[in-house]
Amino acid sequence: MQTLPSTRPQPAFRPSSVPSPNPGRALSQMLTQARLRPTAARLAILGLFLRLPTLRLGADDMYTRLMEQGNGTSRATVYRVLRELESARLLEREWVDEGRALYGLRTAEPDGRSFALVCKRSHRQFSFSDATLRERLAAAMQSLGLALGDDEPITIHVSVAGGSAAAAAPAGR
Repeated sequence: MQTLPSTRPQPAFRPSSVPSPNPGRALSQMLTQARLRPTAARLAILGLFLRLPTLRLGADDMYTRLMEQGNGTSRATVYRVLRELESARLLEREWVDEGRALYGLRTAEPDGRSFALVCKRSHRQFSFSDATLRERLAAAMQSLGLALGDDEPITIHVSVAGGSAAAAAPAGR
């Protein structure tokens, strides 16, 4: 007896879902769902971010890591792929220090209460939400004549004590 393929829609890939027995296939599916062809460069870059989900890297740092892994991707390809993954909403870009961009795995959509603590040395990010803190910050800004948009996430750059970003990781991360 022949079975027909399921017509049930497949759930969207989520990095936090149960690990696939074939991670390369999961990456390919993620790129395909984002309407991007799964090239070697895209797989390598996205794979690094999925293995280290709190990591924030600039294009040059990403290029260096790929070269250390033996990946022969050019610097121009790294810049292009990072832009493509950002446009596909798989990565997010943050501007820091004199116009330098850091990329990281896109987390949930901003909920208007989200904060991100980003280590200046390791560029690791730790996210949390706190409505009370956000209200107090908005009030302080208003007293200075500034305004905070309702849906804008807030990024705070910090130096992790002892030089270890792992020490600052919230429980459960």
